[in-house]
Amino acid sequence: MRYLSVIISLLLLISGCEDENLNPREDWQWTVYSSKDGLAGNEAYVVMVDQENVVWVGTEYGVSAYDGMNWTTYTEAETNGLIHHKVIAIAEDQDGNMWFGTPFGVSRFDGSNWTSFSQQEGLIDNHVYDIAVDENNTKWFATHSGAASYDGQQWQHYVKQSDTTIVNNHVRAVDVDQSGNIWFGTEYGISRFTTNEWFSYISPQGNSWNYITDLDIHPVKDEVWISTLNGILEYHNNTYTHHSYGQGLAFNQVYGAAFERDNVWIATQKGVSRYDGQNWETFTEKDGLGENWVSDIAVDQDGTLWFTTKPGGVTSLDFNAGK
Repeated sequence: MRYLSVIISLLLLISGCEDENLNPREDWQWTVYSSKDGLAGNEAYVVMVDQENVVWVGTEYGVSAYDGMNWTTYTEAETNGLIHHKVIAIAEDQDGNMWFGTPFGVSRFDGSNWTSFSQQEGLIDNHVYDIAVDENNTKWFATHSGAASYDGQQWQHYVKQSDTTIVNNHVRAVDVDQSGNIWFGTEYGISRFTTNEWFSYISPQGNSWNYITDLDIHPVKDEVWISTLNGILEYHNNTYTHHSYGQGLAFNQVYGAAFERDNVWIATQKGVSRYDGQNWETFTEKDGLGENWVSDIAVDQDGTLWFTTKPGGVTSLDFNAGK
């Protein structure tokens, strides 16, 4: 009987190891793309996925598009190309045009032709940090000197004039929620623009909480995730919930978020954190990231995650590569 017990124990141990080997993470595939693979530059700032599931990455030396097989790069060297090589914002409008924000203006690309806009054409400031497109196909720009909108014909400017306008002129982020409200993240608080009315929020916790680096609105849930220099704020049901390093976040300086199934992925200087609503987990270079400083995140139509890093290029995470 003693020998039988030993055999049963061994069988249970082997079975346990087999179950452990079935860990779904064995199917995860991390892939790093750099300038050696065709990326414009390794200092990557922003990533977005267009309607055709093409991944666009803004870098310090131009913007690169990945179609699943090859990288194509666009720079100032193109005929009437980018207005500047440092691309820090990307958006797609309802006509399929790509918009690229730089420190020297914004460029529009229709797949063949380039058109650029600066203060001379109506942009409020040439330093464009972020771009969003609303349901009317109006383009919204976050800049160093206020916000601007462009409907294809006219430009409108939005600056701080009183307590009933935008909260601060140094606008770092812009996004549009499901109700058509425009959200602005500034270096001193948040503003929401609703049918010609402004609502603002300034955290009483201090300047680092109010320095907004990005805004990400959940595509289904009524949630706004607000990246700051002191963690990330979750806005839901008129309530702000603060998530920080002490609760499980990789680092308090946050640069963006993305939504994958029931998870929120958060970009920080010390890796990327995943939050399922209860538990936190952080992933770094040891797991497969090209670099720990993650500057932006996007999810493509296949559910693959894309992380821009500085200066490690862009990293993709495919959850089903081994299946």
